Amino acid sequence: MRPSVIISKLVFFSLIISFCLDCKLLGQERSSANNDYVAIDNHVHYMSPENWQALDSEDLLEHRPINTEVVFEHMQNTPIKRVVALSSGYRFNNSKEKMMHENNFVANEANRYPGKVIPFCGVPMRPDWALGEIVRCMKDLNMEGLKIHPTASGVYGEDFDKKNTIVLFDDIYALINSLQIKLKRPIPILVDTNWWPPGEKSYEKMFAFVKKYPEVPTIWAHALSFDWEDGLTKLATEIKEFPQLYKNLLIDLSAIPVMLFNKDIVLTDAITAPAINPEKFVMLLRKVGIEKFVFGSDFPFISAQETLDVLEQYPFTQKELSQIINNNYYRIKTPSVLRSGCLNAASRLLKG
Repeated sequence: MRPSVIISKLVFFSLIISFCLDCKLLGQERSSANNDYVAIDNHVHYMSPENWQALDSEDLLEHRPINTEVVFEHMQNTPIKRVVALSSGYRFNNSKEKMMHENNFVANEANRYPGKVIPFCGVPMRPDWALGEIVRCMKDLNMEGLKIHPTASGVYGEDFDKKNTIVLFDDIYALINSLQIKLKRPIPILVDTNWWPPGEKSYEKMFAFVKKYPEVPTIWAHALSFDWEDGLTKLATEIKEFPQLYKNLLIDLSAIPVMLFNKDIVLTDAITAPAINPEKFVMLLRKVGIEKFVFGSDFPFISAQETLDVLEQYPFTQKELSQIINNNYYRIKTPSVLRSGCLNAASRLLKG
């Protein structure tokens, strides 16, 4: 065989190996053994010194800016070593500048505390500048995920049937799907399900987006909120019927399992959210699959310590509780759309 042919083949196979390694590393470039087995609080709100007073309320544990120092003051006696830091940018429906400031603040906190802070961008859903901010967060600020809060954005359960609201969700998911491919990394979307009134079954509309964009990792916050029983029951059926479409879905256990533990919550004069039955709750989590659930506190509304204390009163096995506390979005498998992109590129080399 001629030397030139041998060299050509060596170059060719080195390129193929490079592509294969690149595909393998896509799910690892932001992950390590530490990420896989370190307890993470997957739901922590950050608030900048400039804007915290606009977000303050009597329900908070802290009435000051929420930065990494404050967060870990409340976690000293817990196993939590890392936090998903949620930007409060989503709270500013009418101020692009304040939204951007909150996202910059969280990105800077992640730079100050590498290995401790996992930064999530926050945008309101209705403004026409929200999509551009998502791109800036992921490309320029190198943030790792996105939080959207439909209720805080004025998107309520019945609005899902309106075309403009469906477009809002569809545009966000389509953009994240595209950015994942361009940036060669998973970008999870945390969708806050809190404060949808029970009985509206808003979660059913969310099923559609997870199934339409199965390669976008999705985290549903607050255990599907006040519709937890009906929602988790339906979700268990959905996962059984369409397991591959829900492979990148996680649910965080922030707020609701604590708020409704053995007590009702009066939402309005006409609506009361009933207390959680702990046995039924754990049974439903097992039916869905314990591996689908992650720990979250909703700090500064509820502390990680209180959340851990309450979860320990549910009839989980020690193994199940440990799995929940140590589970996180890093353990979602690399979306196949990214792997297929590498394989397609390798295929083009073969044909070329």
